[in-house]
Amino acid sequence: MYQEDFNLRILHVLSEYWMKRVVAIDIETHVEDTFLKDEYVLGVAMAARVSGELTAASGIEVRSVVLDDESEEAELRLLQEANQILDQYRPLGLLGYAHRGYDVPLLILKVRKHRKPEGQQLWKLVDALEQAAHVDLRFILRTRFHINNLREATEAAVFKDLPLRREKHLVSTDFAQKGKDILNLWKTSRQAFIRYNEADAVNPLLIAEYLIKSTGGHDVPQGS
Repeated sequence: MYQEDFNLRILHVLSEYWMKRVVAIDIETHVEDTFLKDEYVLGVAMAARVSGELTAASGIEVRSVVLDDESEEAELRLLQEANQILDQYRPLGLLGYAHRGYDVPLLILKVRKHRKPEGQQLWKLVDALEQAAHVDLRFILRTRFHINNLREATEAAVFKDLPLRREKHLVSTDFAQKGKDILNLWKTSRQAFIRYNEADAVNPLLIAEYLIKSTGGHDVPQGS
Protein backbone atom coordinates (compact mmCIF):
# COMPACT_ATOMS: atom_id res chain seq x y z
CA MET A 1 0.00 0.00 0.00
CA TYR A 2 1.21 3.48 -0.85
CA GLN A 3 1.39 6.03 1.95
CA GLU A 4 -1.01 8.34 0.12
CA ASP A 5 -3.63 5.58 0.08
CA PHE A 6 -3.00 4.90 3.75
CA ASN A 7 -3.64 8.56 4.52
CA LEU A 8 -6.94 8.32 2.67
CA ARG A 9 -7.84 5.42 4.95
CA ILE A 10 -7.00 7.60 7.94
CA LEU A 11 -9.35 10.26 6.53
CA HIS A 12 -12.13 7.69 6.42
CA VAL A 13 -11.46 6.68 10.01
CA LEU A 14 -11.57 10.34 11.04
CA SER A 15 -14.83 10.82 9.12
CA GLU A 16 -16.57 8.88 11.90
CA TYR A 17 -15.73 11.79 14.23
CA TRP A 18 -15.76 14.60 11.68
CA MET A 19 -18.12 17.08 13.30
CA LYS A 20 -16.13 19.39 15.59
CA ARG A 21 -13.42 16.79 16.24
CA VAL A 22 -11.36 17.22 13.06
CA VAL A 23 -9.66 20.58 12.61
CA ALA A 24 -7.83 22.01 9.61
CA ILE A 25 -5.02 24.38 10.52
CA ASP A 26 -2.82 26.95 8.82
CA ILE A 27 -0.19 29.31 10.20
CA GLU A 28 1.41 32.33 8.57
CA THR A 29 4.83 33.51 9.70
CA HIS A 30 7.49 36.16 9.24
CA VAL A 31 10.26 34.32 7.41
CA GLU A 32 13.37 36.25 6.38
CA ASP A 33 16.02 33.76 5.30
CA THR A 34 15.33 30.19 6.38
CA PHE A 35 12.45 28.27 7.88
CA LEU A 36 12.07 26.79 11.36
CA LYS A 37 14.43 29.32 12.92
CA ASP A 38 12.02 30.53 15.60
CA GLU A 39 10.34 32.98 13.21
CA TYR A 40 7.34 34.80 14.62
CA VAL A 41 3.91 33.26 14.05
CA LEU A 42 1.80 36.06 12.56
CA GLY A 43 -1.48 34.19 12.57
CA VAL A 44 -3.14 30.85 13.25
CA ALA A 45 -6.38 29.85 11.52
CA MET A 46 -8.49 26.78 12.26
CA ALA A 47 -11.54 25.43 10.48
CA ALA A 48 -13.92 22.67 11.58
CA ARG A 49 -17.26 21.45 10.33
CA VAL A 50 -19.91 21.90 13.01
CA SER A 51 -23.04 21.17 10.95
CA GLY A 52 -24.31 20.47 7.47
CA GLU A 53 -23.27 18.14 4.70
CA LEU A 54 -19.74 17.40 3.61
CA THR A 55 -18.41 19.93 1.04
CA ALA A 56 -21.23 22.39 1.82
CA ALA A 57 -20.32 26.05 2.19
CA SER A 58 -22.44 26.40 5.30
CA GLY A 59 -21.67 24.64 8.55
CA ILE A 60 -17.94 25.40 8.69
CA GLU A 61 -16.72 27.30 11.71
CA VAL A 62 -13.52 29.28 11.24
CA ARG A 63 -11.48 30.66 14.12
CA SER A 64 -8.31 32.71 13.85
CA VAL A 65 -5.90 34.60 16.06
CA VAL A 66 -3.49 37.26 14.86
CA LEU A 67 -0.24 38.44 16.41
CA ASP A 68 -0.52 41.94 17.91
CA ASP A 69 3.15 42.80 17.47
CA GLU A 70 6.44 40.99 17.01
CA SER A 71 7.30 40.34 20.64
CA GLU A 72 7.64 37.27 22.83
CA GLU A 73 4.72 38.41 24.99
CA ALA A 74 2.39 38.86 22.02
CA GLU A 75 3.34 35.49 20.57
CA LEU A 76 2.62 33.77 23.89
CA ARG A 77 -0.81 35.43 23.96
CA LEU A 78 -1.45 34.15 20.42
CA LEU A 79 -0.52 30.60 21.46
CA GLN A 80 -2.71 30.82 24.54
CA GLU A 81 -5.68 31.90 22.41
CA ALA A 82 -5.05 29.06 19.95
CA ASN A 83 -4.84 26.69 22.91
CA GLN A 84 -8.24 27.88 24.16
CA ILE A 85 -9.82 27.31 20.75
CA LEU A 86 -8.43 23.77 20.58
CA ASP A 87 -9.76 23.15 24.08
CA GLN A 88 -13.25 23.62 22.64
CA TYR A 89 -12.69 21.18 19.77
CA ARG A 90 -10.46 18.56 21.44
CA PRO A 91 -9.43 17.42 17.95
CA LEU A 92 -8.86 13.78 17.17
CA GLY A 93 -7.55 14.73 13.74
CA LEU A 94 -5.52 17.62 12.35
CA LEU A 95 -5.58 18.48 8.64
CA GLY A 96 -3.55 20.82 6.49
CA TYR A 97 -1.53 21.32 3.36
CA ALA A 98 2.21 20.75 3.95
CA HIS A 99 1.50 21.34 7.64
CA ARG A 100 3.49 18.32 8.80
CA GLY A 101 6.63 19.76 7.25
CA TYR A 102 6.26 23.28 8.62
CA ASP A 103 3.23 24.35 10.65
CA VAL A 104 3.37 21.46 13.11
CA PRO A 105 7.17 21.47 13.70
CA LEU A 106 7.19 25.24 14.22
CA LEU A 107 4.26 25.15 16.64
CA ILE A 108 5.91 22.33 18.59
CA LEU A 109 9.06 24.46 18.77
CA LYS A 110 7.02 27.41 20.02
CA VAL A 111 5.15 25.39 22.64
CA ARG A 112 8.42 24.06 24.01
CA LYS A 113 10.00 27.50 23.93
CA HIS A 114 7.20 29.04 25.97
CA ARG A 115 6.97 26.13 28.40
CA LYS A 116 7.49 27.34 31.96
CA PRO A 117 8.06 25.35 35.13
CA GLU A 118 5.14 27.11 36.75
CA GLY A 119 1.77 28.19 35.43
CA GLN A 120 -0.69 26.69 32.98
CA GLN A 121 0.83 24.81 30.06
CA LEU A 122 -0.48 24.79 26.49
CA TRP A 123 -1.77 21.25 26.82
CA LYS A 124 -4.45 21.38 24.12
CA LEU A 125 -1.90 22.52 21.60
CA VAL A 126 0.37 19.70 22.73
CA ASP A 127 -2.48 17.19 22.37
CA ALA A 128 -3.37 18.37 18.86
CA LEU A 129 0.23 18.54 17.68
CA GLU A 130 1.54 15.37 19.29
CA GLN A 131 -1.41 13.03 19.84
CA ALA A 132 -4.03 13.72 17.15
CA ALA A 133 -3.95 11.85 13.84
CA HIS A 134 -2.51 14.10 11.12
CA VAL A 135 -3.38 14.02 7.45
CA ASP A 136 -1.30 16.21 5.16
CA LEU A 137 -3.02 16.68 1.80
CA ARG A 138 0.15 17.66 -0.03
CA PHE A 139 1.16 14.21 -1.20
CA ILE A 140 -2.39 12.96 -1.84
CA LEU A 141 -3.04 15.91 -4.16
CA ARG A 142 0.29 15.54 -5.92
CA THR A 143 -0.12 11.79 -6.51
CA ARG A 144 -3.81 11.66 -7.40
CA PHE A 145 -4.30 14.98 -9.18
CA HIS A 146 -0.78 16.22 -10.09
CA ILE A 147 -1.41 19.32 -7.98
CA ASN A 148 1.77 20.79 -6.55
CA ASN A 149 0.53 23.54 -4.23
CA LEU A 150 -2.60 24.93 -2.65
CA ARG A 151 -2.90 27.69 -5.24
CA GLU A 152 -3.14 25.06 -7.98
CA ALA A 153 -5.75 23.22 -5.93
CA THR A 154 -8.01 26.29 -5.80
CA GLU A 155 -7.75 26.58 -9.59
CA ALA A 156 -8.05 22.86 -10.43
CA ALA A 157 -11.02 21.73 -12.53
CA VAL A 158 -11.59 18.73 -10.24
CA PHE A 159 -12.44 21.09 -7.36
CA LYS A 160 -14.29 23.75 -9.37
CA ASP A 161 -17.63 22.97 -7.70
CA LEU A 162 -16.27 23.17 -4.16
CA PRO A 163 -17.00 26.45 -2.32
CA LEU A 164 -13.29 27.10 -1.85
CA ARG A 165 -12.11 30.47 -0.60
CA ARG A 166 -9.99 31.71 -3.45
CA GLU A 167 -7.69 34.29 -1.85
CA LYS A 168 -4.32 33.34 -3.36
CA HIS A 169 -4.37 36.46 -5.52
CA LEU A 170 -3.50 38.43 -2.38
CA VAL A 171 0.13 37.28 -2.57
CA SER A 172 2.70 36.71 -5.29
CA THR A 173 3.33 33.41 -7.02
CA ASP A 174 7.06 34.04 -6.53
CA PHE A 175 8.18 32.11 -3.45
CA ALA A 176 10.47 34.80 -2.01
CA GLN A 177 8.03 37.62 -2.71
CA LYS A 178 5.15 35.64 -1.20
CA GLY A 179 6.66 35.85 2.28
CA LYS A 180 7.09 39.61 1.93
CA ASP A 181 3.49 39.97 0.74
CA ILE A 182 2.15 38.02 3.71
CA LEU A 183 4.14 40.19 6.11
CA ASN A 184 2.89 43.32 4.37
CA LEU A 185 -0.72 42.14 4.66
CA TRP A 186 -0.21 41.57 8.39
CA LYS A 187 1.25 45.06 8.77
CA THR A 188 -1.11 47.05 6.57
CA SER A 189 -4.34 45.11 6.01
CA ARG A 190 -5.29 42.81 8.86
CA GLN A 191 -8.66 41.90 7.35
CA ALA A 192 -7.04 40.78 4.09
CA PHE A 193 -4.41 38.89 6.10
CA ILE A 194 -7.15 37.09 8.05
CA ARG A 195 -8.99 36.22 4.82
CA TYR A 196 -5.81 34.75 3.38
CA ASN A 197 -4.96 32.80 6.54
CA GLU A 198 -8.48 31.45 7.02
CA ALA A 199 -8.75 30.38 3.37
CA ASP A 200 -5.72 28.14 3.82
CA ALA A 201 -7.53 26.38 6.67
CA VAL A 202 -10.99 26.15 5.10
CA ASN A 203 -9.80 24.89 1.72
CA PRO A 204 -7.97 21.78 3.02
CA LEU A 205 -11.05 20.93 5.09
CA LEU A 206 -13.31 21.10 2.02
CA ILE A 207 -10.84 19.18 -0.14
CA ALA A 208 -10.55 16.48 2.52
CA GLU A 209 -14.35 16.22 2.57
CA TYR A 210 -14.37 15.87 -1.22
CA LEU A 211 -11.84 13.05 -0.93
CA ILE A 212 -13.97 11.28 1.67
CA LYS A 213 -17.08 11.52 -0.49
CA SER A 214 -15.37 10.62 -3.76
CA THR A 215 -13.66 7.55 -2.30
CA GLY A 216 -16.66 5.98 -0.65
CA GLY A 217 -17.53 7.88 2.54
CA HIS A 218 -20.76 9.85 2.79
CA ASP A 219 -22.46 9.60 6.17
CA VAL A 220 -20.67 11.56 8.86
CA PRO A 221 -22.17 11.32 12.37
CA GLN A 222 -21.82 13.95 15.07
CA GLY A 223 -18.55 13.82 16.96
CA SER A 224 -18.54 13.22 20.68
